[in-house]
Amino acid sequence: MSDQNKEYPRDGTPRRPRNEYYPKAQTGSVKRPRNEYYPAPTGTTNIRPRNESGMPQRPKTASSAAPAKKSAQSTKKKASWTDAFKGAGSKKSQKAETKAARTAQSAPARSYGTSGYAGQKSTVSSAPAGAQKQKKPAPAPKRTASAARTTPRNAASSSIDSYLDTYNKTSDWLDEKKESQRRKKEEAKAQKEAKKARKAERAKREASRAPSKEGTKKGAGAAIGSLVHRGGEKKTSRAAGADTKTRRKTGARLVKAIVLRSLVYLIIAGIISAFIISVANDAFALTKTDTTEVEVNIPDGASTKSIAKILHKNKLIKYEFAYVLYAKMTKEDGTAKFGDFILSHDMTYDNIMTTLKRGPFSETNPNDVRILIPEGYECSQIIDLLVNNGLGSREVFEDVINNHDFGYNFIDRIPADRQGYRLEGYLFPDTYIFSKTEGEVSIIRRMLLNFDRKITVDLYDRMNEIGYSLDDTITLASMIEREAGSVSDMPLISSVFHNRLNSDYRYLESDATLQFVLGERKDLVTYEDTELDNPYNTYQYAGLPPGPIASPGLAAIKAALYPEQTDYFYFVARSDGTSMFATTYEEHQRNVTVASRTWGN
Repeated sequence: MSDQNKEYPRDGTPRRPRNEYYPKAQTGSVKRPRNEYYPAPTGTTNIRPRNESGMPQRPKTASSAAPAKKSAQSTKKKASWTDAFKGAGSKKSQKAETKAARTAQSAPARSYGTSGYAGQKSTVSSAPAGAQKQKKPAPAPKRTASAARTTPRNAASSSIDSYLDTYNKTSDWLDEKKESQRRKKEEAKAQKEAKKARKAERAKREASRAPSKEGTKKGAGAAIGSLVHRGGEKKTSRAAGADTKTRRKTGARLVKAIVLRSLVYLIIAGIISAFIISVANDAFALTKTDTTEVEVNIPDGASTKSIAKILHKNKLIKYEFAYVLYAKMTKEDGTAKFGDFILSHDMTYDNIMTTLKRGPFSETNPNDVRILIPEGYECSQIIDLLVNNGLGSREVFEDVINNHDFGYNFIDRIPADRQGYRLEGYLFPDTYIFSKTEGEVSIIRRMLLNFDRKITVDLYDRMNEIGYSLDDTITLASMIEREAGSVSDMPLISSVFHNRLNSDYRYLESDATLQFVLGERKDLVTYEDTELDNPYNTYQYAGLPPGPIASPGLAAIKAALYPEQTDYFYFVARSDGTSMFATTYEEHQRNVTVASRTWGN
């Protein structure tokens, strides 16, 4: 169909078709039908009648006329899209009909309009409709290709009319839909305008209630202008406030996240720094103050890792991995020797590795010296012995004995006003192997370590039982050590001192304490010596002297704590070192006379 036939006015009035379906009138052809839109000439009777719905009605012929009642009912039946194309057949048959219509030289004039029933022919009669004889329509013959060729114009006109009818109805539906959409848009626009008006009115009321302050608050007009949204360019004060609050919340969250992350980083950095400081202190003894010595046994064939475990077990090092790593970095891995070693808690990794590399003390080592420190030696005598064997200088030994902090608790309990050397009586007498390269501090520390090992828990319990301190015990033991000529006499001498201390007569009258004050050992003290005014002169001062007078051995210490149960108050030594004991002073004088004969007096 051409574009001219597709265009129809909105009022439903069809245009006059101008195509091959309506050829010009020829000789003998039927005249073009006319209706109310195209009125027939005056006196003509071939005007197309219309049905109740206003559509053109096919005129009834004599051969196809039906009873009046049935014809009236058929006019009420509406055409459908499917019925319009039933008579037209398939697309191929329509094309054949169209081709036949174009080639036909003469054909009856097509009547405009259709009843919507395919396959029915429509003829125009000049007789009035009432004069036509109505007959029952004969059944429609089967449509064939030849039938399609004989009546192409009528079939095509029926399809086109049905399509035009459907198109008009579709146009009306589309118009109604557009009208409905237009009404909805107008209603939405009206609601939006009403909402804006309500908002403006509310803003105006709020602005009128708020107190006006010059320079700080907006007027009513400004408040309305800030609240009303104009063209999407301005925001309302509420939206601006919400946006500001959102920005504030976002900024607060960002600051909070930054602060928390910074705190986490600081905590991690602090932990790492503390760990590094702890490792450095363990390796270089930056803040180590514990000078306690420990005897360590390194087995034969022990690796650096095994040695690190032994050192960690004895609390000499804190980090095993650091010791192994340091040994590898300093190329000391695998250089340690096996044997027994004396190590201190305040030693650095370098000191420990140097000691283990040197090996245990041995007489076969040219730098090692075997020293025997006898029981009853004073500090000055011990210093002379060490210096004479090339183990250090006297000045350094005296400074170490009086001032160095070795970290032992018993040293902290020594009275500060002590006469003589601070460590008098605490340098334990024993046989030692010292190295000429280990230094004065190490030598004195080893003797103190030996003393600390000898004073066991049982001995401390006994001191608490009899009410003696460690310093009192060592002081009494040093007196016993200097007075006794044999170990068997030590408990008896201790009983004499205990009996005097527990009696009203508390003067010990020991020649050994007087000799300590005089600075020399005399076989016999004179009366003038006993008149010396000194706290260590037990002839003039009752009770124990201020401190030890020598280094007692373990036997003397035990004798001071466990004396014999006797009534002796006096004793005197013979030349062979044995002593004679007495209960009364008269008995003691007889013993003195006997003992003096042994001394050649």
